[in-house]
Amino acid sequence: MEPTASQLATLRTLVVLHWVFVALLVLCSIGWGAYGALIDWALTNQPANRPQSMTPQFASYVKSIALVYGVGTFGLAVANVAMAINLSRRRGWTFLMVGAAIDCLVIPVGTALGVFALVTLQKPEFQAVFGREVAPPRL
Repeated sequence: MEPTASQLATLRTLVVLHWVFVALLVLCSIGWGAYGALIDWALTNQPANRPQSMTPQFASYVKSIALVYGVGTFGLAVANVAMAINLSRRRGWTFLMVGAAIDCLVIPVGTALGVFALVTLQKPEFQAVFGREVAPPRL
């Protein structure tokens, strides 16, 4: 089914919002990496006569958390790139639904984007645009 002008505008809005969300996720991923590097730098460049503000074990724990968050955030960015591409090509409805549900976990921006995508993609007219067979509602 060919989408209407209104449906195309809604899909374009979703695509643009996903690209903006990707940019935010990449910035957050870089931020987590910088935070881990800053902790490492602060520990290795302390003067010898000054007591340590944190133990090496705790610093290792903090760096590990920063690494996990940074890699996880970058993984979400990659998934959202795939979602933006699938939205623009109007395919992969199931992937888009799962990705939108996962985006809802990234509070608050991902939640707003995820709910908007879920509500939009569940409408029968948008399912038809993606080539899905829409069963008539049971009464």
